[in-house]
Amino acid sequence: YYEIALVEYQQDQSKNQTTEIDNVYSLYFQLALHRLKGTSVTPSLLEQLSQLKPKNLPLAHQLKIAIMHQWQHNNNKATQVTKNIVSTCPIYAQSPDLTALAI
Repeated sequence: YYEIALVEYQQDQSKNQTTEIDNVYSLYFQLALHRLKGTSVTPSLLEQLSQLKPKNLPLAHQLKIAIMHQWQHNNNKATQVTKNIVSTCPIYAQSPDLTALAI
């Protein structure tokens, strides 16, 4: 399903119909595929991750960013984003995704 979603994203991108939110999902799907397949992440994907500005995005997307940082063993950045999520909306502390991250 991630691969299908990425094809759809690329089609939308070629039509200039993507947003920063779409970019978060695209990056999440790409990193998830690398994780599932056990392949190395390309430097360009890591660069895209480092350029994301979580504070400008909805909390659900910030959560995806925290998870992606955790996958890349960037625990400081994952913790920083996680703390912002939980301080903004404490209910996120109960998210199964966040419980996997040490808050």
